[in-house]
Amino acid sequence: MAKNADLELTINKQLMPGFSLDEAHELFKETLANLLNEPISRTEINQARQKDVVWAKNSARRPTAFLWFLKNIASDGFPPVSPTVFADTLSNTTDQEVIDFAENIVQSSATSFVLAKKVD
Repeated sequence: MAKNADLELTINKQLMPGFSLDEAHELFKETLANLLNEPISRTEINQARQKDVVWAKNSARRPTAFLWFLKNIASDGFPPVSPTVFADTLSNTTDQEVIDFAENIVQSSATSFVLAKKVD
């Protein structure tokens, strides 16, 4: 997670006997609404940051990984940027910028939405 990167959250819910899809969906929305009631810890931020820094640096080592890195960045709407520049940007992002970004993302807005799909 960085000040200019995206935040993706995927949750796979398995219904237990006695629960309906509607109940599960309501519980899911409540969980998302309460996601930031407990402040994000410095450890959580550093773990996410270090994972992405390592991923970016490793992407520069193999042509196929580099190509995948560029495709991933482009799919997020960013211009081509080298893995080194991306890693430096992540490293130079402050914890407060990460917290502000997360708080803005979790807030309800016209562009935030939840996709739910029932599967057997």
